[in-house]
Amino acid sequence: MPAIKLAQIEDAVVNLAPDDYRRFYDWLVELDHKKWDRQIEEDAAAGRLDSLADEALRDLREGRCRKM
Repeated sequence: MPAIKLAQIEDAVVNLAPDDYRRFYDWLVELDHKKWDRQIEEDAAAGRLDSLADEALRDLREGRCRKM
């Protein structure tokens, strides 16, 4: 199967019927959220977020946090 060019995808999206555009948009947002969640999970498992968690806990212990 030949590769699809970005310009072809953009053209197809621009020409979608309103209902199809909404369904495509919702699907794309959900896909983006799933990719973001997967990246966060991978980063956490690899320890790449440890320093941020340590900093947040230090701020909490030292009274630099407020209730939301």
